[in-house]
Amino acid sequence: MGVGALLACAGKFKAAANRRASKPLALVLLSTLATGCGIVYTPTGKVISHYASDHVVPYVKATDDPDLATCGTGLGQNHFVASFSRVMDDPAYVMFYNNLLSGYCADSKAAEANLRYLRARRAGNVAEASDARTEEKRWHTVTAKRRQQAFQEAVSIYALPDSGECPRLRDDSDQITYLLALVTGLQAVQSDFLSGAQVGVPRNIAINAGRAAECLDNEKWWGVPRAIQATVWNFVPGTTPEGVSPWRVYEQSAELAERSGMRLALALWATGAQNQGNDEQLRLALRAAGAIDPASTPEEYRLIDRLATVQLRHLSDQVWTEMAGERTPMGALGRFPDDAQENVPDTEGLL
Repeated sequence: MGVGALLACAGKFKAAANRRASKPLALVLLSTLATGCGIVYTPTGKVISHYASDHVVPYVKATDDPDLATCGTGLGQNHFVASFSRVMDDPAYVMFYNNLLSGYCADSKAAEANLRYLRARRAGNVAEASDARTEEKRWHTVTAKRRQQAFQEAVSIYALPDSGECPRLRDDSDQITYLLALVTGLQAVQSDFLSGAQVGVPRNIAINAGRAAECLDNEKWWGVPRAIQATVWNFVPGTTPEGVSPWRVYEQSAELAERSGMRLALALWATGAQNQGNDEQLRLALRAAGAIDPASTPEEYRLIDRLATVQLRHLSDQVWTEMAGERTPMGALGRFPDDAQENVPDTEGLL
């Protein structure tokens, strides 16, 4: 049974089609399925879905290669796994991660287009800048669609996020998935905004994500739940509680990020600062990120940290490109072109 059985069925179907070329395709398919091939799809789908949940997802979360995970795994197994929803219950848990990863893949392409835009604008090349801006918005549209789909997959699993009650989160696997779903919901809103609202992601997702973050232990999860709330306050005017400073919340989250070696809260801090146009806070977040040793990241969550670092690096690249015409030099995350010269890495001889 399993994949081998599926391949055997495919061979039978091809042979049947060759023998019965004069018959309608539907009759060929019906006669092939009558041999018993149709009954293998559902159990095969369940085996693959369970295997991906139990082994592929944990394996990928522990990897150290964001590009391979996002544009490799996220894109590579997306349609294959999703297609089993035709013969069984939607493999929502696995598809949440597939769409989350493929969303990051599209976001990285939007980031490259953004840097092309900034370089062209700096050089005064209007046509190139306009083309790059259009490409960037196209990729933000793709990103928003994938992130919205990921969020919807999570909603189908958990009571998320506007039911008024916290869902039953049985173990750390459920908790981290719930946490990432809330972050992905925020990202979907932001990506849609950057696309020019091409997708129409509901803005109330952000507010609901802030409420749902209360269901998670802030200290256990690296300061991210509170950073989610602070980001909502920066995204949605009028939602900040009286007497509360989002920047102070970010600083407290940064302390937990440093202790844990996980930079996801710092990526939220930097995103919130950029949304507010607060260069001082953006630089503080990037400096905090640059001070964290990647070796201190918990092995089972390395990819989550590396994806956050990719986001932080792009925000740093924007600063460097606008000021110096080039992206962040190697090893210079948390440093800036206008820092004291001794703080900037020596790039002499680098191509």
